[in-house]
Amino acid sequence: MYGNVGLSTPRGSGTNGYVVRNLSFIRPRKDIQIESLDEAKANSSALANRKPNQEILDHEKKRQVELKCISLQQKLEEAGRSEKEIEEEIDAFRQSMLKSIDIVKDNKNIQEYQTHHLSQAKLSENEKMMRALGINSKDYVEGAAFDRDLQEQKKRERIAQRDKEIEQRQKKLEE
Repeated sequence: MYGNVGLSTPRGSGTNGYVVRNLSFIRPRKDIQIESLDEAKANSSALANRKPNQEILDHEKKRQVELKCISLQQKLEEAGRSEKEIEEEIDAFRQSMLKSIDIVKDNKNIQEYQTHHLSQAKLSENEKMMRALGINSKDYVEGAAFDRDLQEQKKRERIAQRDKEIEQRQKKLEE
């Protein structure tokens, strides 16, 4: 052993006897706190359904409009127009653009760093999916489909509603 580490002699071992630390080994951490399943679900759903900051989206919209206004101003200056004409034309252009421009036109062109655009696109996608599935967003409660008592109560309410409708139809037919 060289320095009380490794082989007593490197002879016949097929190595040079030099001891190297295993750099791929990761020591287990003792300070890891495992959160409960409910806490993990709450944290993940809060992050997944985060609402976009409308102020940031509006700022980006105004920024895009101003970029287009600057390019128009440069074109008009090159054309040789007076400053007053340029200013009036740019103001009219700016007002029309602020009314008509929509930032999230194509969800595929959103970059990864545009988190508010991504969350807005995800919100619109979720709303579209809920409409397609016929889910009312006002009455929807996440995870309610797995509550058997609630589902049984809703089923009884639907049956009672159907019975009332049948009675009303029969009354109308009798009259």
